Amino acid sequence: MRILAMFNRIVREMLRDKRTLGLMFGAPLLILTYFFCFKTIKPIRRH
Repeated sequence: MRILAMFNRIVREMLRDKRTLGLMFGAPLLILTYFFCFKTIKPIRRH
């Protein structure tokens, strides 16, 4: 019972904190975009 109450409290605090939500959703999107950009860029071949 205490574990469930502690879990609920932590979830409520995370939902109130805008920086945490930004890191949870924004950071993975930025990282995926970063990898996508470097995957699609073709290297320059020098002769």
